[in-house]
Amino acid sequence: MDFLTLKHDLDTNFALILDSTTHGELPGSDVVAEFVRLCRTLHIQAEEDWNAEAEDFAHLAVKLQQAVKRGNVQEAVMIVDSLDAAKDYCHRTFSM
Repeated sequence: MDFLTLKHDLDTNFALILDSTTHGELPGSDVVAEFVRLCRTLHIQAEEDWNAEAEDFAHLAVKLQQAVKRGNVQEAVMIVDSLDAAKDYCHRTFSM
């Protein structure tokens, strides 16, 4: 998967997750599973200067998946907030 397509798919998928948690709902497990897959792909493709951030992002995605599996809305909301902040930081810092 080329990088621009990956970024687009991540943005689209994350928007669905963010929409759910903004309304106090758990995102669908299929949406979250795809998000984890995309985050892992991002980590694999990451350049050396932002690889650690991509790894942390993928780790948070797995934590989100675990929270969704447990049905823990509060934890999922907190993790999505952390993912959103991490995404903003990376975009500002590394101009992807």
